[in-house]
Amino acid sequence: MHKKRLDQKRAPIVEAIEAFQKQGEISFGIPGHKRNAGIDHLMSETFGNVMYRNDIPAHHGLDDRKESRGTRFKAEALAADAFGAKQSFYSIGGTSLSVHVAMLTVADSGEKLIVARNTHKSVIAALLLGEVHPIFLQPEINEEWQIENGNYS
Repeated sequence: MHKKRLDQKRAPIVEAIEAFQKQGEISFGIPGHKRNAGIDHLMSETFGNVMYRNDIPAHHGLDDRKESRGTRFKAEALAADAFGAKQSFYSIGGTSLSVHVAMLTVADSGEKLIVARNTHKSVIAALLLGEVHPIFLQPEINEEWQIENGNYS
């Protein structure tokens, strides 16, 4: 028996953003740029306005934990269907949480993991959380640009 495919032409998050924009609400909460109202002229000129206007918090915006409209769940179901997976989950806890999940998935407590010495602090936090033992590699310095590169000694 074949499972019926979902309509991959739908985009629940984009649709929710469009619906939210049509409401014309004024932002008094996060994010601090107030959907472009707080962006200086140079930033607006350089990057445009759309990316800030569409930076909308899930709560009191696209979806809400207390009164969900199912936006994220619909999008996750579409992603799972497209990937041929049973389920798909979006990280809504920020990049650091995603780093923690990835690292704690590949290394168990007490194991060793090779890590760049110049790594992000979220990696260090994951090492501590998971009681994973780092083997630090020092990145080489690109003499011309005076920056650390992806080569390690």
